[in-house]
Order: sequence, then structure tokens, then C-alpha cells
Amino acid sequence: MVKKLVQTVLALMALVWIPAGCSGSGIPELDWDAGGMVLLEAYTGGVPADAWKKETRDPELIRLASSQLKQLKIQRAASNDDVPCGGIGLYLRFSRADGSSETVHLGANGDLLLTGAGFYKLRRPLDPGSLWRSLDGEEVSVPEQELPEVGSGGI
Repeated sequence: MVKKLVQTVLALMALVWIPAGCSGSGIPELDWDAGGMVLLEAYTGGVPADAWKKETRDPELIRLASSQLKQLKIQRAASNDDVPCGGIGLYLRFSRADGSSETVHLGANGDLLLTGAGFYKLRRPLDPGSLWRSLDGEEVSVPEQELPEVGSGGI
């Protein structure tokens, strides 16, 4: 059931229109200020039922992760055919002091990114494993239902 839900969401996201002028630009919906973020939660795992979480409040680590995402460039809209088997990739939830947040999902190969604005194939991959290892928080096992939803959220 979870697989069908993920496939449906990905298919809907693939229908998002990308203006021709944006195809070489940064990622829509990543225009928030990393300086306003007080917490970064990262989730990864082999399968959603075997997810792991790390979190950090270190402003430098939050800024670094945000900067890496904001440097990404869109190649084109992604589709279900682009999704590889294996691994859940990396969910990143950036939270503000007021409880609002921004969440993105970097695919297992690092060449797909899902935001609340769309599903994208990236020009150059961003290694989700490297980004995960750069966070110094403790790894904690989390149930699948704790994986965050992509997009803006909170208050």
C-alpha cells in the first residue's frame, strides 16, 4: 500500500509543469533562509520500515546541508521511470523556532529531488550518504509513519 501511495505521489509530482526558463535554475521551493532554521532532521534507510533518523541544532551543519541543496540544478521533470530500486534516499526536514518547517526528499541515487513544488531529475547528483554522514547526531531507529511529508509544514 505504501508503495502504491509513493508511486501515486511521484506520478502526480511528475505532472508539475517546469517553465522552460527554470530548467537550468535552482530548485523551486528552496528559497527559504537557512539562517532561520534551528533544527535539521535527516531520515534514511534501506526501506521505509527500517528508517533511521539523525538530528542536529548546529547552525553550521544546517547551513551546509541547505547550501548543498540550493546549489542543485534541475535537468528536467522526473517520472516514476527514473526511480531506482532500493533505499529510501534522504529526507531532510529543516525547522524554524516557530514550529514551521521545510522538507525535501533526495532520492537514493542522489539524482532525484522531491519538493512541495515538484519532482525533479537533477543535473548532477548529490550523494545522500555523504550528506547523512556529515551530520553528527546520534542515529535513532524510527518507524515508517514518522518519515516526514515533503513540502512546507507547521504552524
